[in-house]
Amino acid sequence: MSKRSRGKHLETSVEKTSHFDIVRPDETYKGMSYSDLIKYWWNWIFSANPDYRQDYGIVFLRGNIGASYKSTHETGKLAMMSDPAFVYNRTGLMGITISTDSSLFFPIYDSQFVVGDHFDGTQVGSTLECRSAAKMDFQLLTAAWANYHIIEPSAAKSSKTRIVNDLGKYYAESSPFGLVVSDRNKMKDLYDGDPLQPGQYEGVAVGIYLLVTNFKQEGTYRFDFGGISRISYTTRAVYDIKIVKSAGEFKIVDVSEAMFAVPFSPSENNKK
Repeated sequence: MSKRSRGKHLETSVEKTSHFDIVRPDETYKGMSYSDLIKYWWNWIFSANPDYRQDYGIVFLRGNIGASYKSTHETGKLAMMSDPAFVYNRTGLMGITISTDSSLFFPIYDSQFVVGDHFDGTQVGSTLECRSAAKMDFQLLTAAWANYHIIEPSAAKSSKTRIVNDLGKYYAESSPFGLVVSDRNKMKDLYDGDPLQPGQYEGVAVGIYLLVTNFKQEGTYRFDFGGISRISYTTRAVYDIKIVKSAGEFKIVDVSEAMFAVPFSPSENNKK
């Protein structure tokens, strides 16, 4: 947590549940802000193989980017229709295993534009325009959800409940950031917007994001999150997250007092 998370402020730096904590967007985590994490998440999404790459300490989850769209490029049309029935399913054997000292970061619903994109018939020419376009696009959101329940072990099964009390409080915006699109990325042509060619871009993202950390018990949690906009775009993801005990917290053995009895005499060559 950031320095200002100490003392009484610690009570407001995270939203606590009986199973994990959620870091608030105005806090930092391991030296990273939500803006940093948004930047890393978008670069992860357009990396060579995001679905099978996990980042150190923080695991990224995603919605149904790409797979929900029915491309009509072959007809020369730019419109992409989403399939409301589609769910990005990472349950059962497709679930993810992490340790109790790992964290999850994921968007419930977000929007991102890079310089050169088009919005409402106009080309986006700067990162300021990227921010404006992303915010207007995000405001098409009409409904969002983020729920979870424990499915294993049987004795710990729970009913579905909210991850946070108010999703609106987890709205965040990134600072302008560089985006690298891999030539091996399978989503770049199905991205909700102008298809992205491999290369480097500059953009901005806004949305509702959650950083879940400090898992308090082992077991399998089912996370269900997504959103619906007025333009019929629907994103939904369901993940099974298996939590296993970590190998243990790294600890430093402080032998300062023991070193009192260890003499040191500089060599004659080092004496002036």
